[in-house]
Parts: sequence; structure tokens; C-alpha cells
Amino acid sequence: FSNQNYTASWLGFSLPLAVVLLQKKNLNRTKRLIILLIVLLISMCLILSYSRSIFLSFFLTFQAFLSLKYLSIFFIVVMFLFVFPLISFLPFIPSQISNFLRFISPEFTLSKYAIYLNEYGTLSPRINIWLKSLQIISYRPLLGWGALSSQILFYLYDDITNYGDKIQHSHNIFLDTSISYGVFSSIAISFFILLLIIYSGKVIIFDKKNNISFPNQINKAWWIASLLIIL
Repeated sequence: FSNQNYTASWLGFSLPLAVVLLQKKNLNRTKRLIILLIVLLISMCLILSYSRSIFLSFFLTFQAFLSLKYLSIFFIVVMFLFVFPLISFLPFIPSQISNFLRFISPEFTLSKYAIYLNEYGTLSPRINIWLKSLQIISYRPLLGWGALSSQILFYLYDDITNYGDKIQHSHNIFLDTSISYGVFSSIAISFFILLLIIYSGKVIIFDKKNNISFPNQINKAWWIASLLIIL
């Protein structure tokens, strides 16, 4: 993989497909242990990718297939790894609260936010990327710039991000398709994808009658995996 976000995307895609296999009944102990080992390896690799998208992968997977106690553990981990460090850097937070949150937060997360603030002037460089994407779209909003043009355009119009040569896309499917094909095409594609997610989710996720069967659990895993790739 070329970067940590691509790694986390494909591992996150694989996670619900692996976890759902644990729901299958009549598995012998050896098969269940092998599947559990695969799930643990995927989870470990996701954590080591240090991508923020892993929180969404774990949340959707745990919420769909595991019990409430595992979900509560996940929320506690997210608070310490992501929310508390983020809040501690907000300028309107009192210094006493900010210092306490930094004391209980892991050092590697605090260091990452400090680097972002120092190099990009924001807690997330994607904010600059999205702003730059909107600026590029405004130059040709109707027809766009053509397929696969994002990386070249970010390099040519690099007056905000200061690292345009490292940007391959806008990190947002709507903005990316707007750059390539124009706003109207992006709206049509996004609207179709949204309808597909909503109507398939009604059948797969919210249909109580078929929700218990293992084949529907497989469908649920594929739905979650697809949603993770889109997001």
C-alpha cells in the first residue's frame, strides 16, 4: 500500500467480513480459533496503521456483530486515543482542563496533533485539502477537469496546503468526482450511491425478520464493508 490510509481502508473492509464468520454456528474449535486469529491480526494491523478511519471500522463492526459491552469498551478507547487529545488542543478550553486531558492522553496522538498544528496550522490537514478542492472546483464547476486530474491540480494550485506534491485525491468522494466530472455529475453519482445504501440498508440491516439468519449476517457484513470503502 502507498500510504497508511489505503492500508486502513482495505483492512477495515476486511474486518466485518472476518468477524461475521465467528457468528456461524457449528464451527469446530480449530476453525473458530483460526478465524479469531485472523480477526486479531486484522485488528492489530489496523491499529498500527495509525489512521483515524480505524475508529469507524471498529465502531460499525462492533455495533453490528458484538455485544454492548464490547461497544462500550470501544467508546472508552476512542475517547482516550482521539477525543481527549483533540479537545486538549482547542483554544477555548481552559488551561487546567487542557493540561489534564493531555496528561491522560497517549503521547503519540498528542505528538501527531502538534505536528499538524505546526506544519499545516490546523488539527487536520484534510481541512486545507477540502478548502483547496472547493477552490479548484470553482474554476470549472460544470464539466470538471477530467478523470484522474486531482493529483496534478493539487500540485499546480499549491498555495494553501504547501504539500501539494503529496496529495493524490481530495479525501472526499463528492469533492473528488466534482473535480473530475463537475458538480452536476458528482451530485447524480452521490445521489445514486446514497439511495443504494439507504434501500439496501433497509432490507439488510433493519429487517428484523431476516436479521438473525447467517446468510443475512453475511449480507450485513458486505453492506458494512461497502459503506466503509465509500466513507
